[in-house]
Amino acid sequence: MKALLHLKHWHIFMLTFGFRLLFALTPFVIYLTSRYLEAIDFTYLQVINIGIVVDAAGTFVFVLWCWVVGISLAEKRPQDKWNAIVFKVALLLQVLGKVIPLVLSPFGYVRMFGLNPILAGLSFITFFYCDYVVAQKLTSVERGRETNFAEVIGDTLMLVFYPIGIWWLQPRINRIFNGGGSAVDPYAPLDQGVNPGS
Repeated sequence: MKALLHLKHWHIFMLTFGFRLLFALTPFVIYLTSRYLEAIDFTYLQVINIGIVVDAAGTFVFVLWCWVVGISLAEKRPQDKWNAIVFKVALLLQVLGKVIPLVLSPFGYVRMFGLNPILAGLSFITFFYCDYVVAQKLTSVERGRETNFAEVIGDTLMLVFYPIGIWWLQPRINRIFNGGGSAVDPYAPLDQGVNPGS
């Protein structure tokens, strides 16, 4: 699992979002071709279920990435206070938010009017919390001190919109774990550490 720390940004993008995008189009292609080919016999609900499973797999990879990055960054700064159990439970709740509808409705849409809004709300809250924790740990390691919410809101939003934000965050994670030390502070002046006499 530690290999996720060393992957390039486009690897993480493809694992978490790229294959979802690819397979979002695949069910419709299968459905359209199955109407003209007698050998392929798919119903529309079977095709939709393929897309749901691929979406759940992408979510699982993203949650796994958050788990590995959050825990590994926290190990770099053990003096910072945080609740690892809440972080892990929040990540597991994200997975359950995707798995429970799959288990309860494996053959199409089952009426889950009462459960879907609860799962969606719980998923959103845990998703935002986990993104905040990962962003806070990343910024804390880079700056060498504990950070507050105002300092990490930009990184948190990059994780919330991870298909775009991962292109900026993963290279910073790579610098931390491939370089052996902390990364360069992205908010520091460009001439920091430059000797004017040389």
